[in-house]
Amino acid sequence: MSDMLNWKFKIVANNCAGALTSVAAAFSNENVNITKVTSDETDLKGETVIWIDFESSVDEKDILVRKIKRLTKVNSISESLVSK
Repeated sequence: MSDMLNWKFKIVANNCAGALTSVAAAFSNENVNITKVTSDETDLKGETVIWIDFESSVDEKDILVRKIKRLTKVNSISESLVSK
């Protein structure tokens, strides 16, 4: 089994119905548990930023990045490794 690491995604998405649901579905489809979700408005009208904390292997995280980047409601995604 691959080493499990703690990650944080920063996702900039359209501020519209279903944006968070689409992102959460990507995690659910890969059987990756979200440990924390926070969101806030951005300076740009119609955009929101979503921070998601989760634990996964590097391979699982890479799959999530690819899937989330393809979502039409997502404008950008960045990732960081979180030390605990």
